Amino acid sequence: MKRLKPVLAFVLLVFVGVTVGMIVAQEVGHQPSPPTAVPFVAETSAATPTDAESFEGAGVATTQPASEREPDSPTEPETLAATPEEGLAVDSATADAALGDAPTETALPCTVVAIYFHNTLRCRTCRNIEQSAREAMDVRFPDAFESGLLRWSAVNMEEQPQVVEQYDLVKPTLILVRHLGEEQQDWTALDDTWSLIGRDERFDRYIQESTRAFLEGCP
Repeated sequence: MKRLKPVLAFVLLVFVGVTVGMIVAQEVGHQPSPPTAVPFVAETSAATPTDAESFEGAGVATTQPASEREPDSPTEPETLAATPEEGLAVDSATADAALGDAPTETALPCTVVAIYFHNTLRCRTCRNIEQSAREAMDVRFPDAFESGLLRWSAVNMEEQPQVVEQYDLVKPTLILVRHLGEEQQDWTALDDTWSLIGRDERFDRYIQESTRAFLEGCP
């Protein structure tokens, strides 16, 4: 009996130690494991070719890099063609001479200038008077035009406001101006053109007789 007591005590100690060890091992096994660190990846705004294709397929517009864009086609400036005003051509040098702004181009001692003064906005009657008066002079005085004794001009009186007072203009009017050398000697207004337009024979006779009488005033 005395020999069995130490053996039983040793066995009891081993049993207790094993039991305690198992309990400790179980407690350690139930503790949560620390979280695993996840590496940080920075997002980029640049789309990969695959992303661009998916954007286009979804109907989203993508911007093409400047280096890959086709150069813009050069565009030529639009040319605006000047439209001449309807009516007879204006001899600006003759008009300036008639208004006393410049000497005439002819060496003749006496010249007559027929000037048709009109507004910027013109009616059909105004244009008819100008054209018919010029044609009547061309028929009757071709030699006078050729020699420079008789000249024709059309002047916008709204662009030359000084002539309105100079020639007492109240409406578009045909004026005959006589020059001696470089100086204006006399002038007359053919006011009846407005009442005679449309009566061709009387209109032409009025223009031709008035012009001839004024030409005869040259010495």
